[in-house]
Amino acid sequence: MNALRESDAVFPISVEAPLQWSTAIEFIAAPAPPRANSSLVTVTITVAEGQAGIGWRTSKSIAEEIFVDAAPHPRRIRLTLWEPNECEAIFVRNSARSPLRVVLHALRWNHLDDASGDAAWRSWLEQPYSGAFCDQPFENAFAQTLWRLGERAEVASNWRFRRLRRLVDLAWRHCPGYWDWWTQNGWRPSDLRSLEDANEIPVVTKQQIRADIRAFSLNRRRSQEFTTAGSTGEPLPFRFTSTLHSAHTSLIAAACSYGLPGLAPPRHKFLNLCRSVPGLSVTGSGGSLLIGLATLRERDLLLRLLDIYRPTTLFGWPTLAADLAATLEGRYRFRLAVIGSENIAAGQISAIGTIADKIVGTYGLSEGAGFALRCPHCSAYSELGNLGLISLRPRPDGLCDIIGTAFWALDTLFIAYATGDIASGRAEACGTCPPAPLRFGAVEGRSKDVLLDRRGNPYLLGLILGAKPVVEKLRNVRLFDCVQRQPGEVTFRYVSSDGLLIDEEALLRALREACAGDISFRIRLEPRLLALRSGAWGQKKWSLLKVEDI
Repeated sequence: MNALRESDAVFPISVEAPLQWSTAIEFIAAPAPPRANSSLVTVTITVAEGQAGIGWRTSKSIAEEIFVDAAPHPRRIRLTLWEPNECEAIFVRNSARSPLRVVLHALRWNHLDDASGDAAWRSWLEQPYSGAFCDQPFENAFAQTLWRLGERAEVASNWRFRRLRRLVDLAWRHCPGYWDWWTQNGWRPSDLRSLEDANEIPVVTKQQIRADIRAFSLNRRRSQEFTTAGSTGEPLPFRFTSTLHSAHTSLIAAACSYGLPGLAPPRHKFLNLCRSVPGLSVTGSGGSLLIGLATLRERDLLLRLLDIYRPTTLFGWPTLAADLAATLEGRYRFRLAVIGSENIAAGQISAIGTIADKIVGTYGLSEGAGFALRCPHCSAYSELGNLGLISLRPRPDGLCDIIGTAFWALDTLFIAYATGDIASGRAEACGTCPPAPLRFGAVEGRSKDVLLDRRGNPYLLGLILGAKPVVEKLRNVRLFDCVQRQPGEVTFRYVSSDGLLIDEEALLRALREACAGDISFRIRLEPRLLALRSGAWGQKKWSLLKVEDI
């Protein structure tokens, strides 16, 4: 490891780090009185090969780190040092499993208290069009193409039919899983004569795809592995290409243009609520601000951040957004909040409404088999016809299973796919709903999340955990699962955000009330859930859920 005092650094500095996960260079931060206040550090760097992690650390751990991929031009990375006197070093390290070659061009300090008067920093934040959106490439990207397609009054049904027929043809010729399943059920692609015939395609389940992913996937070279959160019982691994990522980005763009029609998506400045931020905050590529869980508990810090960045739009899970509202107590107001979850509790909407003028919910499965926007006035979900095809199939209990086809999942294909979600049925449009081929009511729960009472009667887990008293008691819970070995007895295991015990007695009372006392609950702190979250799921078939999935 190379270490330089800032006063001894002569730029540019060329650095090579052939070892994996190694620190290439550190700049030792000499303490100085002017740095007693928080500071902004701008690092100008060119990553010629590999991926660099740039950040600052204290004597105990990394406080903040930003990852930069290889590019032919220099990048300006901005770090936020909230406690400069605790900063021991600013570092550049190899953050990938490949050699790293970088050139450091400059290292510059700005005082946070003076940031609003710094012309370069302010002009960068106020760029009217940066080409990035929600910290993702957008300008001239496929995500922008999909968004513009969805901006039409209503995507033509003949275009959707051609898209569906193309997917069915690919599956019939290249995916033996679909060929076998459709043949067994007496269905052939020639039976698909119109968009309405899509309701006759045999429904495929998560269990079928999980059993043989290759049989339901196209053989593509450039694909990535992904796993759903497992909110319907067990995570579903699948493969996807960049087109599906673009579909998710265009979903957020559609929510922004629907919520604020006069503001183009790239003009939004985001406050992104992220679990993956290693420190307190990160400056995103579009001038957006990404904050971690620890920052939600620091009101003064949050208010200073908001004063510097002035974000227009809040984006994140409903649980985190409600926590943010509790921290801010109405001291900052966003023009729009885009909430990324299909299950949004009324209490969360009420809390977020104290800090946002308008709230738009999104329905967007990881698999891409269903995309919709939630109307802030009537709560109905409007299907985005440019991204997929949704149908509702009645259930014996009077609700409907949501069946989806992903137009842009072009590795593992999802055609007439049982999403596991349950809706209350079709919904009528109010005066503010966007144009849509299909509208459906509230997502009532997950079809596989079922608990049995002592008499063997099923209770939807989504309805139990979605009850307002239960939601309120889960605010400090990071992950949880429910394990049922026999009817009427359930063990609720959890990991809290701070690793400490929650008020288990209060949660126990709320759970009993939600199921009328027909199920006996035990509650247990289980730190091993964090390991199981990324561990071998084939060995432990537990129903692990994220808090935001309720």
